Amino acid sequence: MNWDGDAYQAQFDRLAAGGQDVHGEATFVASLHPTPTSVLDAGCGTGRVATELAHRGMTVVGVDVDRSMLDRARQAAPDIEWVEHDLTALDLGRTFSVVVMAGNVPLFTPPGTHAALVAGCARHVAPAGHWLRASSWAGATGSTLRRTLPRGRARARRSVRDVGP
Repeated sequence: MNWDGDAYQAQFDRLAAGGQDVHGEATFVASLHPTPTSVLDAGCGTGRVATELAHRGMTVVGVDVDRSMLDRARQAAPDIEWVEHDLTALDLGRTFSVVVMAGNVPLFTPPGTHAALVAGCARHVAPAGHWLRASSWAGATGSTLRRTLPRGRARARRSVRDVGP
């Protein structure tokens, strides 16, 4: 599937201009204790989540398979490390305190590759780290993130829209 990064980002820009909080996922990540120091944004798209996490002082790497999405991310935040790669085969050779997959990534993963997608993300979770994945998508503020231990046990669940300041 080919994306138009500018058109995709424009959707979130319109939501933000209308007063909607489009940073619920970043707020959720920042609420973890201890506060994460490093984050892998798996399936980062145009970098909406990664850029906000960087603004909050975290070291972030964004990974996406789509060049158009990453071109938009690089324009918006050139100081963040952006990697064009398929998550199913990703091995950055390092781990992160949090791996976040905030969007529809599994829906766009080819059939038969979901186990590799999980493995690609899990191999980047530091010991005692967290993997946060969207379990549903109802818009920018309705996403539910699940905090999952590397072994796959659900640890906590909280709706992004319920996270307050």
